[in-house]
Amino acid sequence: MNSLRRAFVWLGLLQLRILKKPAFWLLLALPPLLALALSAAAGQDKGVVTAAVYPGSDGFSAELAEQLEQESGLVRCLICASPEAAETMVTSGRADAAWIFPEKAGAVLDAYAAGGRGETVRVLQREESVLLRMAREWLFAELFPALSERSFHAALERESGGALSAEDAAGYGPAQRELIAISYGGGDGTAGETDYLLSPVRGLLAVLVTLGGLGAGLLLLEDRSAGRLNWASRSGRAAIAAAELILPMADLSLSAFLALCLAGLNTEPGYELLLLLLLTLAGSGVALLLCAVFRSPWRLAAFLPVFALALLAFCPVVVDLRWARPLSLLLPPYHYLLALRRPVHALWLAVSAPVFWCAGALCFRRA
Repeated sequence: MNSLRRAFVWLGLLQLRILKKPAFWLLLALPPLLALALSAAAGQDKGVVTAAVYPGSDGFSAELAEQLEQESGLVRCLICASPEAAETMVTSGRADAAWIFPEKAGAVLDAYAAGGRGETVRVLQREESVLLRMAREWLFAELFPALSERSFHAALERESGGALSAEDAAGYGPAQRELIAISYGGGDGTAGETDYLLSPVRGLLAVLVTLGGLGAGLLLLEDRSAGRLNWASRSGRAAIAAAELILPMADLSLSAFLALCLAGLNTEPGYELLLLLLLTLAGSGVALLLCAVFRSPWRLAAFLPVFALALLAFCPVVVDLRWARPLSLLLPPYHYLLALRRPVHALWLAVSAPVFWCAGALCFRRA
């Protein structure tokens, strides 16, 4: 009983020691502030690409204008009353590109679907870029349902030898089935649309928690080099080292959990807390292993920016680099992010945590 009480006292003292550092309070405040800032930005009018659109003047144009105005993702569409107004927005710098449809946009689509040639969508832009290419692909994706329906009706009229007119063919249509069914991990397999500004939040939080383990490793190496742990027994030093690494990561994990709640990304609180716990255990094991490799707090501090860049590059924070998969498998944040969709990665975290800790403890003892 006394030993258990003594252990809690030591944990409390170590926690107070960490909380006395102002820089750690800044780290704890960073995840919620990041989540609040991105949530606020996501709720405002935005768009990576701004397109000035003149949709034409027929009935189809009104439907197209309403459809494009509802877009809330990467492309922000501004509907213009005339082609000249759309061109002026580009030349004045208020829009990145102008998409100018023919006056009779619906008739142009009908002619295109029947195999004919006529007016096309005119594009005016200041310069070419990857984002503008992606925006044009998105525009074609928005037009494709109407174009495919018209192509089906034209083919039906053509194959019937004229027995079915375009009006008669309008009563027929392709099967309304989804070719691609998208599901999301957790719950009933569905989820609301996540704003693109919020999509990297979870990955950034996982990287921050993992880097917190290396920051704790700096303190551990400083204590070891200063001889502050010499008074304790071998088992006592191991327990103190474990607590020095785990406590800061646990604090950052709770801060990350709060940030996920504020950003509306926490769909399953129980599973989310379990994944953060596994990330803390596996990440602290990696930190102990790196402490044993570098031995000096200065060398570990010099490696910290390199490790941060590696986490951002090899974990699917923004993009998933398949060619780097062998390196990604060694990083706990990679499995944390994928565990939301594939629970087998949560199992990997649970198995890798004791492996990292055993390897780190063995190397740390010999260092």
